[in-house]
Amino acid sequence: MHDDFSFEYTVNDNGELTRLFWADEISKKNYLHLEILSHSMLLSRPISLYKMVFVPFTAIDNHCRNITVGAGLLSSESIESYTWLLKVFLDSFGVAAKVVVTNQDPAMKQAIASVFSNTRHRLCMWHIMKKLADKVGVALCNNEDFK
Repeated sequence: MHDDFSFEYTVNDNGELTRLFWADEISKKNYLHLEILSHSMLLSRPISLYKMVFVPFTAIDNHCRNITVGAGLLSSESIESYTWLLKVFLDSFGVAAKVVVTNQDPAMKQAIASVFSNTRHRLCMWHIMKKLADKVGVALCNNEDFK
């Protein structure tokens, strides 16, 4: 039995799961040591079968490896849902990361500013470069000067 396992959830009026967060004792211990590195990552991935978004909380250790420290499921990618998830995370771990790296989700950006007010929010370079390549490629293909 784990003494420090965190588990929170909400359901709607129909009893359907709308939000879920969990983190185990080992993840919490890891996070306290990794928090010094001031890196944490929030990335969301849709899970279409359940119509929910999976949000893993990942920290980076001193060997540049990703360590999962918690996870959530959300039925919507709204400011309210992300705010709830970050508040539950903060209640569970007791300390916010110094830096959070995310994709460019505007709802997540507002939730981070609201809940982690002293945390630096940075954008994921992979997402930036992917969007840049997509936009530049389209712009070059549609430009008459380059045909």
